[in-house]
Formats: sequence, C-alpha cells, structure tokens
Amino acid sequence: MIKYIFLTGLVAFFSWFLTLLFLIKFKDIFVDIPNERSSHSEKTPNSGGIIIVLLTILGSLFSGNYSIILCLPLAIIGFLDDHFKISSFKRFSVQFFTVNFLLLNSKNFINYFLTGGLIINIFIYSFILLIGLSIINFSNFIDGIDGLLAGCMLIGFIFCSIIIDSSYLYLVGSITGFLIWNWNPARIFMGDIGSTFLGAVFFNSLINANNYYEALSLLFLINPILMDSISCLIRRFINKENIFTAHKKHLYQRLHQAGWKHSKVSLLYIIGTLIMSFCIFHKNIYFLGLLILTEFIIGYLLDKNIAVSFKTEGTY
Repeated sequence: MIKYIFLTGLVAFFSWFLTLLFLIKFKDIFVDIPNERSSHSEKTPNSGGIIIVLLTILGSLFSGNYSIILCLPLAIIGFLDDHFKISSFKRFSVQFFTVNFLLLNSKNFINYFLTGGLIINIFIYSFILLIGLSIINFSNFIDGIDGLLAGCMLIGFIFCSIIIDSSYLYLVGSITGFLIWNWNPARIFMGDIGSTFLGAVFFNSLINANNYYEALSLLFLINPILMDSISCLIRRFINKENIFTAHKKHLYQRLHQAGWKHSKVSLLYIIGTLIMSFCIFHKNIYFLGLLILTEFIIGYLLDKNIAVSFKTEGTY
C-alpha cells in the first residue's frame, strides 16, 4: 500500500510540475479564446491534457498495460482539433477506429463475442461500440467548467486502480497534479486532447474488467456524467433540435448560468461520483438502485428550480 501511495504521489508531483512548465512555456501559444458557448470570459491556456497523456503512456509502458497506448490517436486528433479545428468526420473516424481497436484488443473479447450466434454477436459488439463512442464524446461534452471532468475521472480511476489494475495509479497521479491547476479559477484547460483520451481509457478499463459486475459498476460510477449527457441529448432530440450542433444546455452549464460558481457545480458532480463509488464497493444492488434514483431526482429538482431554463438556452 505504501508503495502505491508513494508512486501516485510521485506521478502527481511530476504532473503538477510539468503542467507548470507547460503554462510558463506555452501559455501564449496554446490558448483557448472564449466564444458564445464558453463558460469562461478570459483567454486561458489550453491542451494541458498533454501532460496527462504523456505520463499515462509512460506509465503504461512501465507497467505493461499496453492497451492504453491504443488511445493515443485520440489524443493526437484532439490536440489538432484544439488548435486547428478538425472536421467532425475526421474526429469521429478516429474515435470509431480507436474504440474498435480497444474492443478487439480487450481480454474479454472472446467472452463477449464468441459465445453466441452471429446476429447476437453483431448486436452485442455494436452496442458496446456505441457505449465506447458515447463515453468518449460525453467526456468531451462535460469538460466545460473548471475541474468537473478531471475531478470525476479522478474518482473513476481510483476505483479502477483498486478493483481492476494498479497500473491506473499512473493516471490517478497525473490527473491529481493537473487538477491543482485546473480547479477554479482554472489556470489551464485539458482540451480535447485530454478529455477524449480520458474517455477512451475509461472505456478501456470497462471492457477489461474482471467480470460483468465490475464493468457495470464502472458505468454506474460515472452516473452523474452519463445522466447529464443522456438527458440533454434526449431533450434536444424531442425538441427537434440538431443534436450534432454545439450548445450550452447541459445541466452543469445551466447551473453555472444561474449563478453557481464553477467549484460548486464541479463539487456536486464529484461528490455524486464519490458516493456512487462507496455504494459500489459495498456491492448492495438495492442501495445502488436507490442512489441512482436519488441522483436523478436531485438533478430534476435542480433543473426545475435553480438552473436556467432548458428552452431559453439557444443553440450556436
């Protein structure tokens, strides 16, 4: 245990220090300029997720968890999109092939797809493929205010390192060091290079879980992120909006527009994720279901009583 704590702390220090160097050297080069969809009003250094990516890749090489390297193309296309605005088709193509490579490389591939008929296998494969693409894009959507995605993913990968593979501690340390600079008021953003990479690695941990319970547990763990993203997507579809266009209608965005500070919104989601992790550790399926229902009710009440109205927020 002491060895793992020391390792995580060491990686966290390097992440903190390298992010500081990134801020000093590139703060005027890699910059996020606020627009009508931003939750920020000042220019802020972007693509700080490159530190998370580099330390995680090095950690995966050292620990032997080579499957994480398959997520690197997403980081590359994410970095290019942060600064050169890559077309949605190119981004989706890289996401599609990355998820397929992760699936084909997963240790559970045989268990998932060689036990049923062709039609069943195609259905299961397509469904898991959709889950992977959704997690990657939802992670990107949620990374809109200070510390939200990094904080939730930190809890998620602590969980992964305990029940799946200790090699995820490299990711825990890298996120921790970065989060210090990303917390409100953020000195740096992780950008698409970080958000899509984290989503892909999280999906990779899910499909490499030791059993179905652990895989489902990981999905339940990020329930606050999934619930916000899925409900927003459904409501926009029902309203006959173009679900592929950018917007500011996520609950976390509308809570901020209603006057909540970045830190308050982020803590709400992080605490929700943390409570889910405690519940999953106790393996009480009934309490887990009750907690998911409770989080849904809290989200509904926040949406109706505090957040800016879903209908009044325009699409850009």
